[in-house]
Amino acid sequence: MALDKIIAWSGCWQVTLAPDKTQAMVISRRRDINNLAGPGIQLEGKTLPLQDSISILGVGFDAGLSFTNHAKKISKNAAWKLSCVRRISHLLDAKGTEVLYKAQVRPLMEYSPLAWSSCPPSYLATLDRVQARAQRLIQRTGPQHARGSLQPLQERRDVAGLCVMFKAHNLNTPHLAALRLPAPPTPIHSTRAAPHRQEQVAVPFSRTEHHIRSFQPRYSRLWNQLVRHTDLHHRASLQDFNREREVDDLNSSKKDYEKEKQDAKAEIEKLTEQVESSHLKIRELEERLNYQEDYSRRSNVRISGMEERGATETWEQTAAAVTSLLEEKMQLPGLVLERAHRVGVRRDARPRPIVARFSRYCDREAVMRNSKKLRGTNIFVNDDLCAASQAVKNAQMPLLKQARAQGKVAFFRHTKLIIKDKTSDVGVDRMRQSTGTAGVRGVAGAGTISVPQPTKHWGS
Repeated sequence: MALDKIIAWSGCWQVTLAPDKTQAMVISRRRDINNLAGPGIQLEGKTLPLQDSISILGVGFDAGLSFTNHAKKISKNAAWKLSCVRRISHLLDAKGTEVLYKAQVRPLMEYSPLAWSSCPPSYLATLDRVQARAQRLIQRTGPQHARGSLQPLQERRDVAGLCVMFKAHNLNTPHLAALRLPAPPTPIHSTRAAPHRQEQVAVPFSRTEHHIRSFQPRYSRLWNQLVRHTDLHHRASLQDFNREREVDDLNSSKKDYEKEKQDAKAEIEKLTEQVESSHLKIRELEERLNYQEDYSRRSNVRISGMEERGATETWEQTAAAVTSLLEEKMQLPGLVLERAHRVGVRRDARPRPIVARFSRYCDREAVMRNSKKLRGTNIFVNDDLCAASQAVKNAQMPLLKQARAQGKVAFFRHTKLIIKDKTSDVGVDRMRQSTGTAGVRGVAGAGTISVPQPTKHWGS
């Protein structure tokens, strides 16, 4: 009957109807709606096929009057457009990427949002995921760009809904008259909320979750909260309303940023303490490793200045040369030499040093005590230390030479430089046998110089 009236009206006013562009759909919440027999609607002699959903001005809804398919469609289109932005993001900075997203992608997700915002949260979350991807893309193109620069989509939809409520109730916009809601009943008792009662609206009763998420039930509740907690509804124009709302949003954002700043500062301090603690542990472990390496070399000596027979010299020949040196020039026969070999790369005519390892520690100490017998031969016997310990000794060599030039007794005990005044005929050999506890101890009445940065000893 209604379709016949439409056809008669179009014939009266000479309006041609297009059956190919006309859509027909049965509205019902039954799940077996596709199995129902069609009513057989005809227009201009053509039967209109029934459809699962209808699109009006770009907004689609299905037979159950829900907008889930529309939400999935716009999230898919927005994701496709965002992928196009991603392909050219390497040509843009963070600001350019953000502007392009706001101009090309976000409008798809904000077209007529108050009509389909009653979708279930799971479908609206697909739109939020698209914006989250855009936020990550902006952060990747500009790491220094402020995080959270994109306003949440639900917040923007709420602002749009409150603006419509403001225009309908305060500005009395004619075309929004159908959205006006009556005032709630006058309160019987005087309460703290009573003064704002007349400025609020009556919240429509809802029987389903779908109706609670629709425009009037949802935004009437938000409007009542706005009236109770702010005075934005007293503004004379929509521009003032938006300006005040933006100021409130900025103040709220400022508080959030201050809180994030404090949290970040506390996190940085915590991480700084952890880094300093890690550095201390690493330094301690390095000292332990250096000591362990020096301890493993405690039976070694390093001999420098011995003539090398060239590239053909073998380990056996090197060991024989060291044994001959010990017996002939140092008068130390019978020492058990476990191994002797040269170290380093031969780069010129200078001979490479020899590392000799003795089977007994006492033999090594005997060699060190008799090393003074090699004076004038340009052959030197020293401790075999790791690279870190040797660097510590090399850094203190100028002090050693300076002290000896001043007539003082100066020698190394491992990596610790000992400097003493000569007060008696006590030789260096005897001073090397003296025991040191914490720090450097000198003889009675003698001046003592303690040189820092010794390597810490671990174990016994």
